[in-house]
Amino acid sequence: MRNILVESDRDRLLARLRTLRPDAKPVAGTLTAARMLCHLADQLAVALHQARLRAALEAEQRRLEALVEHLPEGILLLNGERRILLVNPAAQVYLQDLTEGTEPPESYVDRVLTRLAGHPIEGILESPSEEPWQELQVPGPPRRVFEVAAQPMAVEAGAKGWTVLIRDITHERDTQQLVQQQERLAAVGQLAGGIAHDFNNLLTTIMLYAQMPLGKQDLSPDLKRGLETIIGESRQAARLVQQILDFSRRSPIKTHAVDLQPFIKESIRVLRRTIPETISFVLEVEPGEYTVNADPTRIQQVLMNLVVNARDAMPKGGVLRIRLSTEEVKPGDGPPVAEMEPGQWICLSVSDTGTGIPPEALPHIFEPFFTTKPRERGTGLGLAQVYGIVTQHNGHIGVETQLGKGTAFRVYLPMYQADEEEEVRVQETILSAPSGRGETILLAEDDERIRTVAQGILESLGYRVLTAGNGNEALDVYRSEERVDLVITDIVMPGMGGVELIRELRKETPNLKAIATTGYVLAEDRQELEDQGIQDVIRKPFDASRLGEVVRHVMDTE
Repeated sequence: MRNILVESDRDRLLARLRTLRPDAKPVAGTLTAARMLCHLADQLAVALHQARLRAALEAEQRRLEALVEHLPEGILLLNGERRILLVNPAAQVYLQDLTEGTEPPESYVDRVLTRLAGHPIEGILESPSEEPWQELQVPGPPRRVFEVAAQPMAVEAGAKGWTVLIRDITHERDTQQLVQQQERLAAVGQLAGGIAHDFNNLLTTIMLYAQMPLGKQDLSPDLKRGLETIIGESRQAARLVQQILDFSRRSPIKTHAVDLQPFIKESIRVLRRTIPETISFVLEVEPGEYTVNADPTRIQQVLMNLVVNARDAMPKGGVLRIRLSTEEVKPGDGPPVAEMEPGQWICLSVSDTGTGIPPEALPHIFEPFFTTKPRERGTGLGLAQVYGIVTQHNGHIGVETQLGKGTAFRVYLPMYQADEEEEVRVQETILSAPSGRGETILLAEDDERIRTVAQGILESLGYRVLTAGNGNEALDVYRSEERVDLVITDIVMPGMGGVELIRELRKETPNLKAIATTGYVLAEDRQELEDQGIQDVIRKPFDASRLGEVVRHVMDTE
């Protein structure tokens, strides 16, 4: 093919030379001149062909260089001595982490590569062909995870060399780890929610039975102190159950627009009293709007738990820093916490300069009852509660830590949107229990102990009380009575539950007043209960004053 092209170029050149002297006559030496012309035409033809080939090769080289330059994966070309012959921009960035180097990127060319992420390069280059990709981790901070594959090839006049591909899979591994953690926490939360429901029934019985004798005049001081201790410890146990319910996202929340800037400042004013003088308290607020749709009580619980953890991490003193900032996550961006959706976020950060979290403990810090503190100093429920509350607010939480240098927890909450519905805040419980006026109450509760003690409390307040152990029994009792002013029903009962009971009763008495009792109820469940005509919900465990106040309030509501 090359000869045909060269001869074609020569013929065109000879034709062009003849046109220069069309009137020339043959003279001596014409044959020599013709030969010279042919030789010159051959040389020119070869030169033209080589120029075209060179131009084509240069264009192809530019295309290949552009392709390699813009590949998202890193590419290295090594010779037999492990010397870097070629490195693209992505590989230059990755090598900064993998080689722990501080040299400028251009110095990588002609450098001998000995190790990647602490692993000898020989082991990477000689990896089995059936498993070409090897995973390498750089501890950080921040932690980075890479996949590396090596392929032998001929370079430099047939000498053996290697092509090395590098991929950054940090985001993929973080997402996998988060999904696994969420699945594990969801399973634990399901179990914890069920246990908490039953435990609240026990606490309700204990508290109500302990409160009943306290009103007697002839009670001895020792017995009174004992009963008060039982009630106090029961309330403390109820707070622990509340933490479990917060973790399992089964506690109700009442949200409305909250400006975090003044809210955090006021909370810090109270929290300062719990911080020793050896710890410096710093508040940083970037310019911006900090309104979120939140339950203030729950957010305060989040802040308190994080501050207490930070305090405990600095037994010899340090700096506790609380920071408010905004974060915009755009489509296609890598979010600060995996699975964060694009949008406007508010970041509440609590950081310390303390001991840090050990790497082996980091994957478990949000699990209930997991703690690195001594048994007498921690229950292991603080961070589990924080996780549950943040998740219930459609938020995310991330953590960065380094041993000996400190830890930073960052809570991301969606920025408040003006068109979101605002809900009324939960009313404070009235301490005194108002008396009844002889009204008839039907109490449906499958737990006999709660049913018995609640009946005693209500009767002592002046109500007439009918009882039933389940929904079907309650239907029979209701239909046998001429008048029932109020129904109090547990939501979860064998056979017919509380919601179905109220639905059946309201078919007969549309304006029937009803109260539900439950160990836990979600915000969306509460709305469903209200739609079924249930005026209020009493969460277990409850005390006598709470029971009496809610009953009187519903009785007096038109």
